[in-house]
Amino acid sequence: MRRFLCATVLLVLLGAPAGGAEKVRLMLDWTPNVDHAPLYWAQARGAFAREGLEVEILTPSDTADPLKLAAAGRTDLALGYMPQALVAASEGIPVRVCARLVARPLSTVVALEDKGIRSAKDLSGKRIGTTVPGMMDVLGKVFARHHGLKDLEWVHVGFQIVPPLASGKVAAVVGAFRNVEVVQLRRQGLKPRVFPLEEGGVPDYDELVVLASPALSQRPRVLAAFRRALAQGLAATRRHPEQALSAYLVAAPGADRGQEREMLDATLPFFAKDQKLDPARWRRFADFALREKLVEKPVAPAPLLLRF
Repeated sequence: MRRFLCATVLLVLLGAPAGGAEKVRLMLDWTPNVDHAPLYWAQARGAFAREGLEVEILTPSDTADPLKLAAAGRTDLALGYMPQALVAASEGIPVRVCARLVARPLSTVVALEDKGIRSAKDLSGKRIGTTVPGMMDVLGKVFARHHGLKDLEWVHVGFQIVPPLASGKVAAVVGAFRNVEVVQLRRQGLKPRVFPLEEGGVPDYDELVVLASPALSQRPRVLAAFRRALAQGLAATRRHPEQALSAYLVAAPGADRGQEREMLDATLPFFAKDQKLDPARWRRFADFALREKLVEKPVAPAPLLLRF
């Protein structure tokens, strides 16, 4: 799950749609990063405008804000995560999902081969760090159970993942991103070992989805137009990553282009190739969430998914 956010709201407007366009506010899940490159491409190259949309891209002040603000109608669309949406639904928050951006988990368990970790079994008896309290604690323990790991010491490391790994304070971190911290570790000359959560007992899930407000959920024409533009941005980002990177960097002018290009390259295989919201896939994770007590009540995923 995405992490530290700016304390202020950042409004990014790229391109100028034609007059009379439908105005839509889209709140990101985090500060602008390579996950959002397809959105910025769609903005910069006029894909939203051609679909009759004027999209404002906003940055929240807290990771919990986007979903809550969309549910309350204070933003039209928001980026969120499949697990987060299911937890919210179990609590009676009126979330609806209309599209997807990143179609597989980016969160992983990351260790260092430099520290002697070459297989998951090597983590037995070690100190393991977690990032997001609650969610990653549960996913980490599922991973440990799946691999038969024993005598683990669990510590919360927060969002500064690279230093405790590089220093050896922890042997691995649950919740590191394969397209962010893995790149940072490699750029420091280290050898990260990545253990995907979806290969460690956790069902595959959509990392980033688009949530719609209750009001916008009743406007399938607008949502369909947004999905078409997003699909264009995703396809173009895969074909022309350097152009997509340039569009994104307008919103992140201080970022290191070389590092951001490596991060984007690491993200490309995980971008959604279609906009199919699979109820069976959501059901598998909902059942898992109930079994592992991520949610207290059963969730029926199908009503959450807007299909049009």
